[in-house]
Amino acid sequence: MVVLGVGEGGQVLVCAMVRDRNQRYHPVALLDDDPRKARLSLEGIRVRGTRR
Repeated sequence: MVVLGVGEGGQVLVCAMVRDRNQRYHPVALLDDDPRKARLSLEGIRVRGTRR
């Protein structure tokens, strides 16, 4: 799953998905339009770009 937005909600979602191995979906990439988050990584999942 690609997660759009790594604000507070996106961070909680990614952490929950990674920690629960029984989840049906797993994050593979993050997208965020904020240039300050361009190099961010959450639970080993990197921001790969913007919505564009």
